[in-house]
Amino acid sequence: MILAFAAPPVSAQVRLGDQLAAVRLAGSEHMMVHTLSTLGLPVQARVAREKLLGTMGMRGRPGSVSYTNLSFAPVINQDSNINGGYASDTFTVSRIPFSIGKEYEAVDGLVLGLSGSGRARLSLGRDTALDLRTVASIGYAPEHDMFKTSAAASACVEHMVSYSTFLHGCLDANYRQVDLGETSLSSARVGVSRVFGSDIGMHEAKAELQMRHVSGGVDYSQAVASFSLNSAFAGPYALNMGFQLGEEVDGMLVMRERAFVGLGFLTFDQPTSVSLAVQSNRGGEWLGEGLTQTVTSLSLSHQFSDRISVSGFVSQAKSSDEFFDDTQYGLNIAWRF
Repeated sequence: MILAFAAPPVSAQVRLGDQLAAVRLAGSEHMMVHTLSTLGLPVQARVAREKLLGTMGMRGRPGSVSYTNLSFAPVINQDSNINGGYASDTFTVSRIPFSIGKEYEAVDGLVLGLSGSGRARLSLGRDTALDLRTVASIGYAPEHDMFKTSAAASACVEHMVSYSTFLHGCLDANYRQVDLGETSLSSARVGVSRVFGSDIGMHEAKAELQMRHVSGGVDYSQAVASFSLNSAFAGPYALNMGFQLGEEVDGMLVMRERAFVGLGFLTFDQPTSVSLAVQSNRGGEWLGEGLTQTVTSLSLSHQFSDRISVSGFVSQAKSSDEFFDDTQYGLNIAWRF
């Protein structure tokens, strides 16, 4: 990771078409800016780069809006935990089983509703931009007469140091409400990303430090450090991997380490991605004993067209006390209009 941030920009000959296809699949604007800045490319590449930087808000008059988008989509989810309940209905103390209330058990079923998202980018001048995003959804499970709502918003200031190095600072807010309660998360984060080339592809290394506060039932704050490497290879293929380290929080079960890897590729000329994550949670107590938990998640998505995509996931939690063992799954059909 240190070598990646210290690496100078590469000015080698490239097969531009193959490289651009891989970068598009990786979904990184930073990689695209770097690629279009490679020495020896025709003037059209510079024109395309400046157009992209204009859309990103790095170019243009300060205060001008460089990009806006507003979209809506129906919510069609098969959800394994609609109400935010427990997977287990009993726990054992001194070999004596105790049952929790029926209303605290997790319920599954079909969730229908509507989601919407919006984004705006503004130029702040001097290669700096403001990126505003918001998303919200409301779903209803007719089988259980339950609602599930969520909302998120973020504001990021991004500065381009060079065509290969970018800095960012963000404020985020997330809210979720289910039948058994509500939670909210607010955070502030700063980070840096560095794009560099190699003989096998294009890469973006990213480091970020986040301070977040969780409230809803329990309140706590935690610092989290993240490191990731996003790579684009001719094929095209995209590989994203990284890890996170979370601060210990006294008396709370929180994420302490998390590692993930994801692969993107084309299926019938449309993007497909598969990812695997393993997370270790520690802290807190249950019935006088320390509580630990390992969560393994697998997700898969495929984009059928610019408007229709399908994604699904399965997540298994294994805990030091089997009461907290849990398997969750979800299937979502996204149809944007």
